[in-house]
Amino acid sequence: MDVVAYNQQAWDDQVKNNNEWTIPVSADQIELAKKGNVQVVLTPVKTVPASWFPDFRGLKLLALASGGGQQGPLFAAAGAEVTVFDLSSGQLKQDEKSKSSIYNAQISTFIFSYAILFAGCFGNSPKRQY
Repeated sequence: MDVVAYNQQAWDDQVKNNNEWTIPVSADQIELAKKGNVQVVLTPVKTVPASWFPDFRGLKLLALASGGGQQGPLFAAAGAEVTVFDLSSGQLKQDEKSKSSIYNAQISTFIFSYAILFAGCFGNSPKRQY
């Protein structure tokens, strides 16, 4: 079994089925993040404490397996330059759905490839930047 292809398809299917972890954040959540109120959930019932986050302005963040439009767009709205890698093109498209709500956001999304990782070169992967 090709576990990478299986994982890609499984997450693309979750996007099609509107799994809660594949639904992008709302415009209201992005507006709050622009004001410094970044509300990220990592479990269905627990929000990450704000005290755990740095000042995002000017930070460069790398988000691995982090598509879905739930974290990257919030960090970008708060001022970070975000690069998202994910196996699932469906999950990456969820990040792109938030781009119209983020003015001048620096988010790059990449489809993750083990071949690219082992070659030590990220620059040749498919890239979307907005």
